[in-house]
Amino acid sequence: DSFDAGAIAAGVGASLNDAAEAIAAAGAAGVSVDLEAAAAGAGFGSFADAVSAYNAANGTNYTAAQAREALGQ
Repeated sequence: DSFDAGAIAAGVGASLNDAAEAIAAAGAAGVSVDLEAAAAGAGFGSFADAVSAYNAANGTNYTAAQAREALGQ
């Protein structure tokens, strides 16, 4: 199963933190999320761009691979 978390997040005006929490919860529930599509739906060129924006906003230093793992994907 998968869903477009980016479209959902953009539709409700969710922040990057909210989107990350939603994706992590989906992963914990065994739901696969297309992270590239989620990033595109939230207005980013790629998942790596979304991770960079998250890092800048939160003072973190995740790589895209670390973020995928942290999100359960």
